[in-house]
Amino acid sequence: MRRTGADPLQVAADLNSALYYTDVLETLRGVTDPAAEPLRAQAYLGLGRYADAAAAYRAENRPMDSEPPLRFVTGSLHVDFLKPTPMGPELVLRGRVKEIKGRKVVVEAEVWAGEVMTARGEVVAVQMPDTFKA
Repeated sequence: MRRTGADPLQVAADLNSALYYTDVLETLRGVTDPAAEPLRAQAYLGLGRYADAAAAYRAENRPMDSEPPLRFVTGSLHVDFLKPTPMGPELVLRGRVKEIKGRKVVVEAEVWAGEVMTARGEVVAVQMPDTFKA
């Protein structure tokens, strides 16, 4: 997995693919190319995916640091890019757990720049069986 390179857009795309969302945002800091906007939005929505684990722990009345850990994989990720995500203003990520059913958690997320929703998405996260090793 490439974490450095001459083209920050390619590095960010690689990081998004590997689920390193905070690294994507750091890599794109100061990049003004419009092609960076969907990469930023995907990273923000990916960060919203971590709500799945928190919801599962709450559903089991367990603290987040309890054993055994609950681990999830992304079953599907859908992103709608609605408007360009601007550089500069504070971005707000709003997420909510839509459904918890068995080992599946569905989370909806939105990216807002001020009063404008720039992206929205939905992730289906599936809890890994205990037999899978980290």
